[in-house]
Amino acid sequence: MELGDLFDVSRYPATFLGWIAMLLYLPVGIVLTVLRVFIAVHALIVACILPQTAGVRKHVLRCMCTVLGIVATQEKTSSQEELESKRLIVTNHVSVLDHLAVSFVFPCIKPAEWGLPWALNWAMGFLPHAAEGNMSTLVENYLHSERSYPVLLHPEEVTTSGTKGMLKFKEWPFSLPFSVQPIAISVNRPLQIALSTLGSKWWSDIFWFLFVPYTHFKLRPLSVQRCLAEEVPRAFADRVQGLLSEELRVGVTDFSGADKDELWKKRLRASEEAALASSNSSTERMVRQVLEVLPTVPRSVIAQDLERTRNVDETIVRLLDGRVPYTSTESPAQPSRPRAAKGGSKSQQQLYAERKQEMIETARRRFLQKAAMTNE
Repeated sequence: MELGDLFDVSRYPATFLGWIAMLLYLPVGIVLTVLRVFIAVHALIVACILPQTAGVRKHVLRCMCTVLGIVATQEKTSSQEELESKRLIVTNHVSVLDHLAVSFVFPCIKPAEWGLPWALNWAMGFLPHAAEGNMSTLVENYLHSERSYPVLLHPEEVTTSGTKGMLKFKEWPFSLPFSVQPIAISVNRPLQIALSTLGSKWWSDIFWFLFVPYTHFKLRPLSVQRCLAEEVPRAFADRVQGLLSEELRVGVTDFSGADKDELWKKRLRASEEAALASSNSSTERMVRQVLEVLPTVPRSVIAQDLERTRNVDETIVRLLDGRVPYTSTESPAQPSRPRAAKGGSKSQQQLYAERKQEMIETARRRFLQKAAMTNE
């Protein structure tokens, strides 16, 4: 499996019928998005006002998010006993709102990733942001505190399409001395619009959450997992990921979140190089067209002016009018036509001015002839 197979490249439908359905839905989606923006603001206000421990908070936010089109259901329950309050929840990562869907079913808190202000982090159920090296300490200290909620972690760290495979789990969450609750997340959405794409920003993903009719998260909690005796964290992480991949029926890869970033940068560079090559090809074609009319003008001067005008005719006019200074490439060995002068020999400046005028007139004739042939 290739790295690119794990991500959606395009947000939009892949079929003609999908495009027709999206275009028909477009006016409704725009109106729905505007209305949902106001509802989302109210939901954030409610989340800020009600304390995390308030039981009504969960139900109010769930109702408001249902209006926003974010629905979460639990498809099966764990086969083991109820978990202790201090535990880790690990899931696959398919969207920027996975934590919101999980919190509807399993009240939890998640370390911040987006660099949002403290109030929004708290309202969305995020722990204060921490660097990667301090994340394990942050989570462990929180879970050792009194009345702590379960902590939700995405060991893949970045989103995937969730349909082909999973990125390799990070090891550090499985080095913590807590039991782990794996939850498999699958998502259904109409109109064939992808949850996220390679290189997409979190705010653009949220826009499409508000645009589509609904997004249905299906949560399937697996049995609680504990680190076995003499089992190293890497083996524990691989075992839990294997259970999730088997439940989701996708493969496990050795790629990491850093590989996704490198893939995106590589595609950006390829796109920029292709655009540059196309621009250079277009410029070279226009340079040849100008040289057909003004063969004595240096190629570098023409190319430099075309970068500014991007128009063959305008560059020719600028060169003929003398607005672009240049030194003619015509060989100086060519004999100049003798001119009679009553008052004696002319100065070099006068001869240069006359020669320049001749060149301009010759170029004008060529330009007019080329324009006439083009019109015919």
